[in-house]
Amino acid sequence: MAFSSATLQTLGELLVDFHFHVPDYQRGYSWGKAQLEALWADLRIAVNSPARQHFTGNVLLQRRTGGADGVLPVDLVDGQQRVVSTIALAAALTRRIADLTPGAPTPAIPYRIKFEDSDELQTYFDFFVLDRSRLAPRLAHECSSYAANIQHAAAFFKAQADELPDAAAAQACLDTLLGRFCIFVLDVQPEFDIHVAFETLNNRGKKLSHLELLKNRLIYLSSVVPAGENSVDGDALRRQIHLAWKGIYRSLGRNKATQNHDDEFLRAHSIAYFGEVKDRDWLEKVLLDETFTVTNPDLSRASIGNYIHHLETAAVWWAHMHGTDLMPNLHRMRLAQIARVGDAFFKPLMLAAYMRIAEGDPAMALQPSRFERALRPALGLLEQIERYVVLLLTLSGRPSHLGRADINRMARALMRPSPDFPSPSDDDFSSMGGPAAVDKAAAYVRNYVDEEFSAQDVQQQVAARLRSSKHTGYYRWSFTKVLLLEFEEARRADGNKPMALKWPWDKFSFDSSVEHIYPNVPDQGGYWDSVIPIHGNAKALKQAVVNSLGNLMLLSVSRNSSVSNLPFAAKSGGCKRSRYALGSHSETQVANAFKSHDWSVACIAARGIAMLKYAEKRWNFSLTDDPDDNASYLPMLFGHKAEEVRAGNASSDKRIDNRALNPLVKLLDN
Repeated sequence: MAFSSATLQTLGELLVDFHFHVPDYQRGYSWGKAQLEALWADLRIAVNSPARQHFTGNVLLQRRTGGADGVLPVDLVDGQQRVVSTIALAAALTRRIADLTPGAPTPAIPYRIKFEDSDELQTYFDFFVLDRSRLAPRLAHECSSYAANIQHAAAFFKAQADELPDAAAAQACLDTLLGRFCIFVLDVQPEFDIHVAFETLNNRGKKLSHLELLKNRLIYLSSVVPAGENSVDGDALRRQIHLAWKGIYRSLGRNKATQNHDDEFLRAHSIAYFGEVKDRDWLEKVLLDETFTVTNPDLSRASIGNYIHHLETAAVWWAHMHGTDLMPNLHRMRLAQIARVGDAFFKPLMLAAYMRIAEGDPAMALQPSRFERALRPALGLLEQIERYVVLLLTLSGRPSHLGRADINRMARALMRPSPDFPSPSDDDFSSMGGPAAVDKAAAYVRNYVDEEFSAQDVQQQVAARLRSSKHTGYYRWSFTKVLLLEFEEARRADGNKPMALKWPWDKFSFDSSVEHIYPNVPDQGGYWDSVIPIHGNAKALKQAVVNSLGNLMLLSVSRNSSVSNLPFAAKSGGCKRSRYALGSHSETQVANAFKSHDWSVACIAARGIAMLKYAEKRWNFSLTDDPDDNASYLPMLFGHKAEEVRAGNASSDKRIDNRALNPLVKLLDN
């Protein structure tokens, strides 16, 4: 039999009977707030429940040699997250009881867990969960996300335990956790290869990641695939797989950004390594059903060894792409810009580019910041990727999958160049060095954008947004978010004012970060009705003006809606212009440029033109054949209502032409 026993045990029995060893090739502790809250909620419900047992999941154990006093050393093959979490919870409750009953004997609960070959996880577990304060000097200033998760779990359960009103309540929780929480324990025989069965295991109904399934498939194949000429033996390959996955999980656990990236990373690497097939279940099919299977006649131990080395190296670069602290400064900036606008489907190409450049010098992966010159070609590609996303997928409103197949082919050509797999540009990348190949890829992306981008698409996109039922125009448009924040950052970088942007990218929201200078619901018969006189049933014209780009202000702090109707200018000082003078760089620009003006449709148009011209320079494109003709930008700002704006329908019949626009646009250049 595979299983020497399969029993239902209480958590208390489990802790007494076993000394747990977490294998070093496993992913680290990854539970977050949602899982911790669920466990705590389960306990609080169980405390008040008449049920004698509360089932809390499974663990799969494989015995190790040794042991004494009836305590069995075991590998915790499956169930690490739940065991570590319940121990952290039990330890927090035990400390709470001790704090509330000083001098009373503390329950002697064994917490035996060993993180194999991971001093960091062991130290953080012992210090934060087991309260071993003498380990404080060994804590690192910066730790992996897995170690940080252990710290957060201990802090979370301590906070919950500290809210219990008295020792009796804490004791009831501890007794319920240890005496009524039951775990189904599968104890497999030492000689049984658990990796053969591992693909069928689930943890509380959650499927294993493809990265976990792949690891165990490869371990299984190491013992059944023919050795081949000059190939390593099965045991050596198995050790190589274990070490590779240990390295992969270490890389993915370097920071929170990549902690749950198992399948995203594997899919990106697989697209560039194998070439994408348009199929919903493509990843599982290409890896488990076609490539790494005993029925594949081309599979050998040597090919498995080459693949896992490549995958482990890719994980290092994946970590650098998302946690950029070790990257050269310009790469950090470019990668941050792509993260802000969205990477669309470009991660396989980005990963392939870095790996192709570094293939001649593996040391680049250790500390990329030392190889700024060698990595320079990747900057050009990153610039074109950001341009592609902004211009084609955001500003032009083209389909989100536009060009994806060609970009994935380019990633494949970069990562594994072969005359049998031509790039979409028909270049033979196998004959090029890494930098030249990446330069070619950047040129291809640039040319693709240049051929596909159309100013007419932008005009149609603006008009469509203004014609929609909500008439949102530039408001709530993802392109507007990018442009407002980039415009603000550029003015800050130019040293216009030594104040940092108070709306970081990940905190931005249109509701709290952006104000309509000309209010969405202006007063009737007052200031706004006089400076922007839109009368009658001209609702569509009003919305075109309200939601035009130049009328949207990025604020330094959230503004109360009660002040949104303040006049732009007033002698008393109780106006928007005086508030803007102390605000963001964008606010101060408007306050200074228009200190002698009321806020009119001409001002809205002029500011919109200035911002679009900034966008043209920032992303290297053109919206008009004659950029000196400021009036030619009006359709890009007001859509199908541009001619009405030009004719003066929102400005007392005063035409909004170059005569009106040029001096105002010039004011914004200062």
